Amino acid sequence: MIRFLCLLLCLGSIASARPAPPTQPLWLISNGLHTSLVFRASDLPFSREIAADPEATEIVIGWGAEDFYRGRMNPWTACKAAIGAGHSLLHVVALRQPVAQRFTHSDIVRLDLPRAEFQRLVQEVDRAFKRGQNGSRMVAGQGYYAESRFYTGAERFYLTKVCNTWVGGKLRRSGVPIFVPTAIFAPNLIHQAAKYGHRLQRRSEPRDGY
Repeated sequence: MIRFLCLLLCLGSIASARPAPPTQPLWLISNGLHTSLVFRASDLPFSREIAADPEATEIVIGWGAEDFYRGRMNPWTACKAAIGAGHSLLHVVALRQPVAQRFTHSDIVRLDLPRAEFQRLVQEVDRAFKRGQNGSRMVAGQGYYAESRFYTGAERFYLTKVCNTWVGGKLRRSGVPIFVPTAIFAPNLIHQAAKYGHRLQRRSEPRDGY
């Protein structure tokens, strides 16, 4: 009996000493209204294709209604966005520095996903880009910065599918238990994500743009 108990203790020690499964990091960044995903460039197979700067080490990817991203916000464009009548855009910002150094006024949460779930997220983001007849992503013009670009999105923006629920939905399908309906508000999405990750920075004024 004593030998049996010793064996169980040894097996338990071995099990507890097993290394955790490998993970890959990503970050959520929010200015209080809008939330984007941030990846290491080396983790995105298509980073060279979408980044305005080939030397970028981190890639910020946001999604939203075309009119809102272009700064054309008025009652007409709001109605179009609500009913899904407009197009969507992805805004891709290429960074040569950690995101917390580039966007110092934003909420930032780090998440570490198991590799399989991380790859699922990468595939979902890849499919979010609309492609032309030749299969390449469709550039929609200069972004907010010299190191950023707009791309035409393959998904429709509408009343309950906005930038924050787009991020929340993709995270949920990648294993992060985000409750998407309340994630329509950026502070709630960040609050939920911080439960499963590590909050690196809190939002302040003036708002960052991405």
